[in-house]
Amino acid sequence: MTIPIGVESYNVDSKPVLARGIQYNLKEYDVIINRVIPIIDDAEGKDILSSTLAPLALTGFSQANLSRLLTEKTDHEDWKIGEAIAEAYLIDHHNCVYPWPGGRDLKNPKSSPAGCDLVGFHYMNNSVRFSFGEVKTSFEEKYPPNVMTSRHGLSEQLSDLKSSPVVKDALVKYLGFHAVNASWRSDYETAAGRYLSDDGDVSLYGFLIRDVISDEKDLRARAKALAKDCSKNTSIELRALYMPSGKIKCFSSDVAKVAR
Repeated sequence: MTIPIGVESYNVDSKPVLARGIQYNLKEYDVIINRVIPIIDDAEGKDILSSTLAPLALTGFSQANLSRLLTEKTDHEDWKIGEAIAEAYLIDHHNCVYPWPGGRDLKNPKSSPAGCDLVGFHYMNNSVRFSFGEVKTSFEEKYPPNVMTSRHGLSEQLSDLKSSPVVKDALVKYLGFHAVNASWRSDYETAAGRYLSDDGDVSLYGFLIRDVISDEKDLRARAKALAKDCSKNTSIELRALYMPSGKIKCFSSDVAKVAR
């Protein structure tokens, strides 16, 4: 299943920054909900744990405990589903991969991971480089919403990713620690080699997930600001994905219905 590409409702590109609004209808929304469930539930991670722990569950009691351990019973917050939508979009349409879900680093399932939302790879021109993405979800009706313009909002986060080697260095090290014994270590090494040669050689993405009528004011000013003093080897894409009206408040319940 692939996330729908949607209908482009506006284009406010400011070279070299791409900035587009994408509108979805109800039918497409249903496909999106189905598509993000494996990402939200980290189906791959559960399979890895299951294959590791299943041989240790030798009694009925231990098997019941294993089933509980692998079952996600908490409600999925709107922001988590929004991040999964952005991740699915980049995987399905931009040849990106995010091999280490942030949820695996949580010691408390009710907490949220700190730092960049999406850290992984962008495969392009028979090579691979780092892909870093920030995602904000909002059902606020103003344009742009506060999650875009606030002190720690999407605009500020993308500016840091574009301009601060310190911020990017931390992400490169973070992914490197997890790459040591991973099947994707060679991809990490290729991306890291490019980064060490030029810390601007990265793909940056900013996603705004909304459920209001699309309006170019969401992205226009941010695209112009990010275009200034942008490294020639840095690509930046901004996308506002507009769900049908009122659907963000239904994210958790709609996912729960499908996941049963």
